[in-house]
Amino acid sequence: MLNWRKKIIALLFLLALVLWPGDKVSNTQAQQVQSGIGVSITIEGATPTPEQPSTGGGGGGVYTIPVSAVVTLKGFSYPGALVTFLKNGAIIGNTLADADGIFEKIISTDSGISTFGIWGKDQFGINSQTTNIAISLVSGTRTTVSNIVLSPTIALDKTVITQGQKITIFGSATPRSNVRIFNNYSPGQLLAPIKAKENGRWEYVLDTLALQPGEYSLRANAQLEVSGLISSFSSNILFNIEKKKCFGSDLNNDGQVDTTDFSILMFYWNKSLDKMETKPVNACADTNGDGLIGLVDFSVMMYKWTA
Repeated sequence: MLNWRKKIIALLFLLALVLWPGDKVSNTQAQQVQSGIGVSITIEGATPTPEQPSTGGGGGGVYTIPVSAVVTLKGFSYPGALVTFLKNGAIIGNTLADADGIFEKIISTDSGISTFGIWGKDQFGINSQTTNIAISLVSGTRTTVSNIVLSPTIALDKTVITQGQKITIFGSATPRSNVRIFNNYSPGQLLAPIKAKENGRWEYVLDTLALQPGEYSLRANAQLEVSGLISSFSSNILFNIEKKKCFGSDLNNDGQVDTTDFSILMFYWNKSLDKMETKPVNACADTNGDGLIGLVDFSVMMYKWTA
C-alpha cells in the first residue's frame, strides 16, 4: 500500500513540473492557421507594465494601466511594403517593411485566445493574402511569433486574351526567394520557378499556345533562399482565353498575308483538324472550312498574298 502511495506522489510531482510555467517555453496552444509556414512561437515570463497618463478629470494625477500581455510579430514581406496587423478581424496597426522585406510589430493586448492577421501591400499597390495565427496569451508574458512569411502578391497584365497570345504574370515576394506558380489546368505540372529580384519583384511570361478557350486560374507561393521557409499561397487570379478570330489567310492577324502566314500553313499542312489529338491553336489555316489543311487553303493564300 505504501509503494502505491509513493508512486502516486511521484506522478503528481512530475505532472506539476510539466505544467509549471518556466521563463521561456514553447507555446503548445498556438495554432498556425495556414499551411506551409514554419512559424516559431516562444513565451517569456514577466512583462514590464507600461505607464499611461490618466485621461480622466479631477485630480490630474498619473495612474498605471496594467497590460495583460505583449505580442511581437516578426517576419518577411517585400521591400517597403505596408504591413497591416489585425486582431480578431479588426485592424490594430501597421508598419513599413525594411529594404530586405523584414517587418516587426510589438502589440500590447489582453490575455486569452486571439487571432492575429497580417497582410502586406507591395509597391504595385497589390495586397497579399492574410496570414492568420491563433494564439492563447497568458497574462504577464511576452509572446514572440517569428518566421512569418507573407504570401507573394500576384497580378496579370491582362485578364482576357486571344488563344495563342502570351500573358505576363507579376508581383512581389521576399527578395531572392523562389516563386512557384500553380495552375488549375494541369495541377501536377509546375511552371519553372522565378527568382525574385533584390527589390522583391518577379515576373513570368506564360505562353497560352497549348491552352484551349476557357477560364483558368493561377496562384503562387515563395520559398526563402537561405532558411527554406515557405509562404502560404497567394490569392487566385483568373483569366479567360477566347477563341481566335479568323481573318482569311492572314493567320497571325498582322494585316498582311506573307511568309509568316505561309509558315503557319505549312505547319498544319495535310492535317485533319478532327483527327488531331487537340485542335491546333491556329485552326484559321483551314480557310475553306473543310476540316483539312491542304491545296485549297494554299490556293486561297496565294490569291490573297500581299508581300
